[in-house]
Formats: sequence, structure tokens, C-alpha cells
Amino acid sequence: MHVLLLDSTAEQPRLVQILNRRGHEVLSEGSGSRAIELLDDPETHFDAIVLEVVLRDLDGLSVLSHLVETLGESAPPTMVVSDFSQMSVVEQALALGVRDFVVKPFSDARLEAALSRMGC
Repeated sequence: MHVLLLDSTAEQPRLVQILNRRGHEVLSEGSGSRAIELLDDPETHFDAIVLEVVLRDLDGLSVLSHLVETLGESAPPTMVVSDFSQMSVVEQALALGVRDFVVKPFSDARLEAALSRMGC
């Protein structure tokens, strides 16, 4: 699977390692605006998206909103992995269709279970 990882935190290398260990090709990006460019490019396809709420410029929920607005039901499965765990943020992410919300710090087992539920 081709996975877009949107994360600019210290956990990014660990997330890449876990996704690679599961056999996924990972494109890692820390900029929300760059992620939107990638998602809008008809030549670029992702099978899944893993995103952090806090990015360098746009927040992850803005990227997620854009994804839902532009791709709707055809959007790839998405999960949030974030240390930003306010209930309002979790509820907003779930309302936008994320499959799971994993709070940092997380165990490998917790992330692996969430990825499995997402089909990754």
C-alpha cells in the first residue's frame, strides 16, 4: 500500500518504521499545504492516510476537511495519530470520517491494531 504520513513531530521516524515494517510504501510530509497539493494531484494516489492534527502550517483537520470535500466517499481510509486529544478535536475528526484516533504516546501494539482495522 502507498501511505501518506502527515506528521512533523518527533514520532514521525517511528511511524515510518512501523508502516515500512508492515510492508507499506510511505511518503512522509510535515506540511499541510504540501499534503493538499499531493492529494489534489491526479497523478498521485494513496491507499491510506495517517495524519497528525498539528502540522507545520495547516492543521491536520483542515487537510482532512479538504480531503472529504474533494474526494468524498472515494477518499482513502484515514486515521489520526496525535498528542492533541481534546474531545472536541477527536469528535471533529470522527465526524470527518477518520477510522481511528490514536493518542500519542502510543504503544506499537495500539498503532498496529488501529492500522489493521483500517486495512493497512
